[in-house]
Amino acid sequence: MNSAPQSARRPRRLTATFVMVILVVAVTTSASAQQERVLYRFTGGTDGSTLYADVIADPSGNLYGTTFSSGLNGTVYELSPPAIAGHPLIETTLHTFGGTDAGGLLSVLTLDSAGNLYGAASAGGANGAGAVFQLAPPATPGGAWTERLLYSFKGNSDGMAPIGGVVFDQSGNLFGTTIGNFETTYGTIYELSPPAVQGGQWTETVLYNFKGSFDGCVANGKLAFGVNGILFGTAVACGGTQNQCAFGCGTIFGLAPPAIAGGAWTERTIYRFQGGADGSQPHNGLVGDGKGHFFGATQVGGACNGGAECGTVFELEFAGGKWTENVLYTFTGGTDGETPMGGVVIDKSGNLYGTTNTGGDPTCNCGTVFELVPPSTLGGSWTENTLHVFTGVRDGALPFSGLAFSRGPYLYGTTASGGECKSNPSGCGAVFQVLP
Repeated sequence: MNSAPQSARRPRRLTATFVMVILVVAVTTSASAQQERVLYRFTGGTDGSTLYADVIADPSGNLYGTTFSSGLNGTVYELSPPAIAGHPLIETTLHTFGGTDAGGLLSVLTLDSAGNLYGAASAGGANGAGAVFQLAPPATPGGAWTERLLYSFKGNSDGMAPIGGVVFDQSGNLFGTTIGNFETTYGTIYELSPPAVQGGQWTETVLYNFKGSFDGCVANGKLAFGVNGILFGTAVACGGTQNQCAFGCGTIFGLAPPAIAGGAWTERTIYRFQGGADGSQPHNGLVGDGKGHFFGATQVGGACNGGAECGTVFELEFAGGKWTENVLYTFTGGTDGETPMGGVVIDKSGNLYGTTNTGGDPTCNCGTVFELVPPSTLGGSWTENTLHVFTGVRDGALPFSGLAFSRGPYLYGTTASGGECKSNPSGCGAVFQVLP
């Protein structure tokens, strides 16, 4: 997955295994450039390069994320506010992966109340099938962070290649997904339970095995908790309509915990994408508004430019005893962008924010940052505002990730390339902020 420019406009269909990246180059307008500020441009050296994952923020305003490429197998980095306002943020490489610890960092990190970072790596680990790791902060400021593998996947019934990151429940258990094993590309939903004694082994339990043809496969987005402990997520392929999508159009699913401790979890396929106006291939997970609605994006589907597929933003609503998928916006492939890969985030007013991986300018296709404003009257149309069009040079290019909130009004995100660096003519990627 090396960053390299290419002429392809958008992903069309998945391969039999897994399609992750399309990397291209783009330009912007001076008006949108005023909305965006680059916080750090990666050099491709010890700081790493090629950012596929979102950033997260701690209460102090520090940003954390991962790079996919480095001299070894990727890095975990921190961006800290400067001592003097207006000066550049301070980048610190907290850990460089290599050897058997982990590699292939595609997922967003998770932060606990003690300041520990948790993540999933699609490769590496003791068996080469991926791992879940923890990074513990130093006991004294300026010391080294301590990395520990919580679980190494074996690649058989326990799954392999965890892509979507992990989420905590209130008891400290971690939940995530794998995209398959050495025999299938269907994937699993798993739980990691902490040890009873500090320093002991975490226990992995497979909660559900995807079947592929009906319930979906390749669940590579982060899970989200709903009411009653139900886990909601998306599968990027299988399920749906096979005629419209070569390997299925993807699904939205829910996984309900057992009524009795130790019982089986129950999976329900909530929606199967048809590959038409409703979209297809939801690449990332869902975000809830706390009122029973979930929101997400499909990387293709919809209709634009005379029948091309540019992607959609959708709402999942529970009403009348059933779930309904409503398309809120269909991208046109113009200045609004196309191929939203990173899902969406929601603010307190119900506005949605996200990125598109391509589009923005027809000669460059480096992606955009967008805002969707809900209608003022029930049943009205959502309004799309393009907050930034990437240039592919100093401001970054090709955002695969979504956005994150931190202190203040700004949103934060990453780009896989652009930003300028000597080791890669396409750029090594950047972290940016944008003002809604």
